[in-house]
Amino acid sequence: MFVEIPGHAGVAAVVDAISYYPDRDPVPPELWPVVGETVGGVVSEHSEHNRQLKLRVG
Repeated sequence: MFVEIPGHAGVAAVVDAISYYPDRDPVPPELWPVVGETVGGVVSEHSEHNRQLKLRVG
């Protein structure tokens, strides 16, 4: 899952779908957030060479 971060053009944020556990239970892909839906997360890793952030959700 890739997400945009408002105010940070050119920065890609990646949510590791395998670790997408917003309520501590695995979420099947058909129930993932749709494009444009707001999700909350925490930055868990930086990758400066390719301008990416890894986010942990849940």
